[in-house]
Amino acid sequence: MFTELVEEVQLLDDGALDARLRRLEVDARRLEAERAAALAEREHRSSGRPDGFRSTVAWARGVLFWSNAECRSRMQLVRLIEAFPEVGEALLDGSIPVANADAIARGWANPRVRERFGEFIGEFLNQAERREHDDFK
Repeated sequence: MFTELVEEVQLLDDGALDARLRRLEVDARRLEAERAAALAEREHRSSGRPDGFRSTVAWARGVLFWSNAECRSRMQLVRLIEAFPEVGEALLDGSIPVANADAIARGWANPRVRERFGEFIGEFLNQAERREHDDFK
C-alpha cells in the first residue's frame, strides 16, 4: 500500500507535487487544531471516567503510546488554545505552522510571563504567519 503511494507521488509533475505538499501541510495544521479540540474535551471529561486513567496525559501515554515530550507539547497547545481560541482558528485555517503554534504554547506555559501574554498574542500570531520557525522562536 505504501509502495503504491510512493509510485503515485513519483508520477506527479513538479507543480502537482508542490501543490500536494502545500495541501498536506494545511491538512496537518487543521488536524492539529482538531486534535487539540478533542484533547481539550477529553481533559474536561476526565474526572469521574471509569477507564482507569487519572488524567488525559496518562491516557495518551497508555492508549496512544505518546512520549512524555509529546504529551507535554500537545497539552501545552491545548491549554494555549483554551486561553486564546484565535490560535486554534489560525491552525484550523492553516495560516500558522504547527511548530510556531508550539513555540507560542511553550511561552504560554511559563507562569512568569502568563500575566501579560494576552497583550502580545495578536503579534505572536501575526509573526507566526510570516516568519520561518527558527526566526520566529
